[in-house]
Amino acid sequence: MANLLDWNTLHHKVQAYLDPENGIDKPQKAFPILMVATLLNVSDEEAEDAITDGSMDRGVDAVYVDDRDGRNSIHIFQFKYADTFENTKKNFPSNEIDKLVSFFDDLLDLNKSLEKTCNPILWNKIKEIWAALEKSNPSIEVHFCGNTMEMQNGEKERANASLSKYKYFNVHHHSLDTIVNYFVERKNSVIDEQLQIVDKDYFDRTDGSIRGLICTVEASEIVRIITNPENPKEVRKEIFNDNVRVYLSRTNKINRRIIETALSDRSPLFWYLNNGITVTCDSFSYIKGKRAPLVELKNIQIVNGGQTSNALFEASLNSEERLEDVLILVRIIETKSQPVSLAIAESTNSQTPIKSRDLRSNDDIQK
Repeated sequence: MANLLDWNTLHHKVQAYLDPENGIDKPQKAFPILMVATLLNVSDEEAEDAITDGSMDRGVDAVYVDDRDGRNSIHIFQFKYADTFENTKKNFPSNEIDKLVSFFDDLLDLNKSLEKTCNPILWNKIKEIWAALEKSNPSIEVHFCGNTMEMQNGEKERANASLSKYKYFNVHHHSLDTIVNYFVERKNSVIDEQLQIVDKDYFDRTDGSIRGLICTVEASEIVRIITNPENPKEVRKEIFNDNVRVYLSRTNKINRRIIETALSDRSPLFWYLNNGITVTCDSFSYIKGKRAPLVELKNIQIVNGGQTSNALFEASLNSEERLEDVLILVRIIETKSQPVSLAIAESTNSQTPIKSRDLRSNDDIQK
């Protein structure tokens, strides 16, 4: 059973998603974004776009239509966030099961009057769902997700039975226990990798128990180490566990510029225009003095440069050949101290943003 430490661990993750300037001003609004991004392995911006919660939401808090790699999965979420540890001992509320069943009746009946009974965001998602249902092999995944206990057994059975009358429906119950276990499994993932340095473009130094290596690598090397080995069209998020800056997807202006520059005739300038990537690891080793040495890295984490890394990954899906001239600056820091690693992640991601009007000249891909 989940304890105070479990609740606190998740609560701190939720707190990191607070963004008052954009209306995400309390944990109850941040929690759904975190969970959609985590459970579906999508960017935080895509997760935020999935949120439908609010007045006239018909019991639907989020919708994500997943068409990646031939999928046709429609994810429907209900969320509950307990803002104190005491409240996590309560069961997930079941009072909106009937509201959700009513929504599915109207949805699958192609009831056009739905537009009058739901908010505009949900209505747009409904149109996406209808379009997906016209394609082959659709499935609807219903998620009851809360940092609480699951529904009481009787109510859980009622929810499952109410939705089982529909074909191709799957029901998922996510409690504080299962959510924390998921994050623990990801945290315990150890990634060992190699990076090929370009020529003799490297410099290292040591200060006590901390070592550092600054080097130049090809963009393809970064793409390779962040690629999910089980699905080459996806990024393995575990490599960014300590990265406190949220990655923004292709629709973000800065990210689009990174992709465009990497794929353009200006790609040889990438090294000069981008701030590079910062990596922490338990240890690294290479043969000093050798031309183009191979660096062995143990328990690697990208703590700064998540946006750049993901943008290069997206660019590679567009054209691997166009990345051949793209070089990137990488800073590797060896430390087994978790507090030091966290401090590096926080400090490298906390610089005050500079607005374009404050710059004397435009920098297309300044991160």
